[in-house]
Amino acid sequence: MKRYNMQNNCCSLCRQACCPKRCPRYFPPSPPPPPPPSPEPICQVTTGIATDITPFTALIEGNQFIVSLPVLNVGAEISTDPGFTTALIFYGSAGNPFSVELSGLIPATTYYYRAFAQTALGVCRGMAGTFTTPIIPPTPIVITGDAVNITVSSALIEANQFSGIPAPIFSVGVEYAVNPSLIGSITVPGGTIETPYNVQLNGLAPATTYYYRATISAESGTFVGEIKSFVTPANPSVNTGDADSITRNTATIISNTFSNIPGSIFTVGVQYATNPLMIGAITTNAGSVGTPYFVNLSSLLPNTTYYFRAVITASEGLFFGEVKSFTTLPNPVSAVR
Repeated sequence: MKRYNMQNNCCSLCRQACCPKRCPRYFPPSPPPPPPPSPEPICQVTTGIATDITPFTALIEGNQFIVSLPVLNVGAEISTDPGFTTALIFYGSAGNPFSVELSGLIPATTYYYRAFAQTALGVCRGMAGTFTTPIIPPTPIVITGDAVNITVSSALIEANQFSGIPAPIFSVGVEYAVNPSLIGSITVPGGTIETPYNVQLNGLAPATTYYYRATISAESGTFVGEIKSFVTPANPSVNTGDADSITRNTATIISNTFSNIPGSIFTVGVQYATNPLMIGAITTNAGSVGTPYFVNLSSLLPNTTYYFRAVITASEGLFFGEVKSFTTLPNPVSAVR
């Protein structure tokens, strides 16, 4: 075999007749291909939903992430700006899915939020959601009115008021009992659901202390006002006095008394007649209104039985004592000659 050089298309190094394209020195072997590139790290976050929204708090729950690197922190960003130019960060609980509790919110405000997951390479964020905090509900207020027009058996509870009661309202009324704890109470409804409102109480006992309060029944519950009290007066009492200093034509009715007369008293006096039914009775008033009092009767007939009773004239009517009687003295007997 002849030795060829490169000029003769021979490789003198390998001492082989060869084509230059096959000569390892003329065309060295190609380098090995580079290794394939590393896969891009995965970091995907899904923002959950806002629940349990109050004027000051909310819960972002159901947040999820798919991340190929270790997760350092999870949480949510919130802002009143949909562009999140300024945002507050709240960190969530560990786990996947995870929840984030929001606090310190402002009532009646629209918030934008998005979940995030933080790795060594940075922060991955989910799509933004939105919610609006409710307004602060007004504080329910119930004001118990005053007891007026109190009689031995009735009273009017007037000017009861309420505000801030969540609708719907079913009824308004007054609850009352004879004990301050309102055990065994009776509730009397008002006529119309409005404020203020009045309630008439009937069937009360005389000389009794009653405790009462306004009450509102609504779908959201029962709301009550403060407990107040009033005392019914005792039954009116009129006692007819006794006939004294009886003569043929005069008598004095002494020691008439009265108490618990409702309303204004105009006059006090004595009625008298010659029949026990007091038909056609004559009234003679005392000089002044007071108790006890006396009344002088005059122009009576001799030897006549008179029936009489004390009488009180007041703005609430006439009030009488029991009927009593006396007999005037007879005329003196003429001497027989």
